[in-house]
Amino acid sequence: MPLEIIPNWFKAIPFLENTENYFKQGTFDIADLIAIALGAVVAYVILLTTNNRREIS
Repeated sequence: MPLEIIPNWFKAIPFLENTENYFKQGTFDIADLIAIALGAVVAYVILLTTNNRREIS
């Protein structure tokens, strides 16, 4: 069972505290994948922008 592999210290970390509920409910939402992809693209653009500013200066 996946719940058995989740360490107890996950509850102390804000971003991982809902991991247990995720495995209990077993929900999947395409909006989560879209948000992840969008966040990755935005992070990549920010990295490119800040890198270009360093090279210009």
